Parts: sequence; C-alpha cells; structure tokens
Amino acid sequence: MFKFIKISSLLSIFFERLNAQNNLNKQNLATICACYPMQETSINLSSKNIKTIDPATFTGIASLQRLYLDSNQISSINPATFTGLTSLQTLYLYSNQISSIDPATFKGLTFLQILGLSSNKISSIHPATFKGLTSLQELYLHYNQISSIDPPTFYGKNFKMIFDEYRVVSLLGLRSSR
Repeated sequence: MFKFIKISSLLSIFFERLNAQNNLNKQNLATICACYPMQETSINLSSKNIKTIDPATFTGIASLQRLYLDSNQISSINPATFTGLTSLQTLYLYSNQISSIDPATFKGLTFLQILGLSSNKISSIHPATFKGLTSLQELYLHYNQISSIDPPTFYGKNFKMIFDEYRVVSLLGLRSSR
C-alpha cells in the first residue's frame, strides 16, 4: 500500500535536516524553490539561515502571493530577486541583516499589500524605493537605524507604516499617533 505525502511535508523534513547541518546555501535554496509547484501561493523560508538569494530563485512562480524570508541572515537583495512575482501580496524580510535597499527591488510588485522590513540594519531609504507599490497597506520599518526619511519617499501614499515600537505613522498626510 502506498502512502502519499504532501510536498510541504517533504520540504519540512528536508529543511529540518538542512538546519541540523546548518548547510542552506544558494544552490540548496534554488533547488528547494524549484521543488515548489509553479502554482504555489505561499512559500515559507523563515529561519533557514539563508545568507544570499540568487536573483533567479523565484522565477516562474508568478502565482506566489505570500513569501516569508524573515529571520535569516540576508544582508542584501539583488533588484531582480522579486521580478515576475506579479501576484505577491505579502513579503516578510524582517530580522535579517539588510542595510540598504536598491530603489528597483520592489519594482513591479503592484499587488503587494504588506511589506515587513523591521529588525534589519537599514539606515536610509531612497525616495523611489516604494514607488509603484500602489496596493501597499502596511509597511513595517521599526527596529532599524533610520534617522530620517525624505518626504518624497511616501508622497501620494496612503498606508500604515510602523516606524518604531510606540508610533504608528499614517501616511495620509504623515499624521502620527501613539
């Protein structure tokens, strides 16, 4: 008698073994993502000790809606990494080592609603970084090293930004509340 196992179960076992070996590298990450069906809507790569992401890793998974890359050791993101993820609605990159974001990194993510960038090492944000994110509703930037943000960065935006642990900044006129 055959026992059918979901691909997500197999991937969980695979990740557990990789974590035990602390051996998740670019080649393994690309291999893992290639195992996901092209119609996959959610990929959780949280806490996998990922340090870098090859720009072609998520190529061909256009139906992806939620991508969790939080709690890793990612220090930079190639601007082409999320190209083609036209259905992406949630992207969590918090608790990494990201210090800067190229203005083209989120280009084309017009359906992105939630972007988590908290608990990184971001010190500044280019005014064009969030340009084109027309569906963005929540932006998490707390626990970074941001000291100031140029007003044009959020010009015309209407979403909630969590900037620090006590203050929520509503970007409709940049009003803040505690």
